[in-house]
Amino acid sequence: WSEQNDLNNSGYSQGGFGTQTAAVYTNRGVSPPSPGTLNDTEEYNGTSWSEGNNSTLVRFDVGTAGIQTAGMIFGGQGGGVPTVTGVTELYDGTNWTTGPTMNNARSQLGSTRTETGNSQALAFGGNVPPHTSATEEFTQSTTVTTAAAFSSGGSMGNARYGGNFFGSGKSSQVAVGGQKAAVPPTANNIADSETYDGTSWSEGNNMGTARFNGSGTGTETAGLVATGRNPAASPSPQVYYGNTEEYNGTSYSEVNDCPQAAYRRCGAGTQTATIIVGGLVPPASTTNYSTTSNEYDGTNWSSGGAAPFKANYMDGVGVTTAAVVFGGQQDPSINNASYDYDG
Repeated sequence: WSEQNDLNNSGYSQGGFGTQTAAVYTNRGVSPPSPGTLNDTEEYNGTSWSEGNNSTLVRFDVGTAGIQTAGMIFGGQGGGVPTVTGVTELYDGTNWTTGPTMNNARSQLGSTRTETGNSQALAFGGNVPPHTSATEEFTQSTTVTTAAAFSSGGSMGNARYGGNFFGSGKSSQVAVGGQKAAVPPTANNIADSETYDGTSWSEGNNMGTARFNGSGTGTETAGLVATGRNPAASPSPQVYYGNTEEYNGTSYSEVNDCPQAAYRRCGAGTQTATIIVGGLVPPASTTNYSTTSNEYDGTNWSSGGAAPFKANYMDGVGVTTAAVVFGGQQDPSINNASYDYDG
C-alpha cells in the first residue's frame, strides 16, 4: 500500500465508480460536529482529487455503476430525513443529469460496478425499510435516441443485507450469506446462495458457514468468500470468522482460513489473487480496527503490505496488484484518505 493524496472532503456511505486512475467520489454522509448529507463530487486522476460539479439530489447509500466519463448513481437516502429515493443521475465527466427513476425506491442496495460505462446496470436488495429482494435492470441505448430505463428483474429469493457478492456483470452475479433481521437479539444470519442470469435469481447450494459482512471476490464460476461475523443473540459473544470458501459455479468448498478473523473488510481481486484489508477484529468493539492485509493465491493466505490506515465501511476497486481503497469510518471520524496498492 502506498499513501496517496487525500480526498478534499471526508465522508461515509459515499457513491464511487471508475478505475484506479479515473475515479469519482460523490454523495456522502458526514458526522458530528457537522452531521448531514452532501452532494459534492470529486474526481481522481491517479494522483490527486479535484472538485467537480455537484449532483442534483442530496443523498448517500446510493447504488453506482460506470466510469469517470459515463457513470451513474441511483437510489439512496439523505437530506436529513430517512426517506429513500429511486432517482437516477447520470454523469458525463462534467455534469449530472437526471435519468429514469427506479420502480423500487431503496438505499444500501447491491449494484454492479462495470468499467464499460453507464449503458447497463443492475440494482438488487437494499433497505426500504424493511429489507427488499427487488431486482431491477437498467439499459440505455448508445445508438438510438431513447431514454434509459430501469425494468423490473426477478426478485431475490431471500431479502438480505450485509451479504457477500461477486460476479462479472449484470447477467452473472452471486449473492450469498447476509442477515435477514436487523439487529440482535433477533439476528438471523443465512448461508443461502443465489445466482442471477440477467433475468431471474435461482437458488444454489448453500455456503458452509452462515455469516454477513464478509468479503466476496471473483466471478460466478470462480468466486471466493472470506471472513465475516455472527453478532449472535445476547448474552452470547459476537463471533468473528476467518473461514474462507471457494465457489465453482455449483458448490462451496471450505479452504484454508484467512489468518485474521474480522468483518467489514474491503476485498478486491479474483479467486486465485485476492487481497482483503481493514475491518474490525476481536475483541468485540466498534473501534478495534485492523491495519493487516491478507493475500490469497488460490491455495494459501499470506501477509500483504501493512495498511497505513484503520477503517471499516471502506470502498475498493481493482485487482491484487493494482487496487485502490478509499473513504470509510473510524469512530468517531470519517476518513477522506485514498490509498493505492501495488501488490
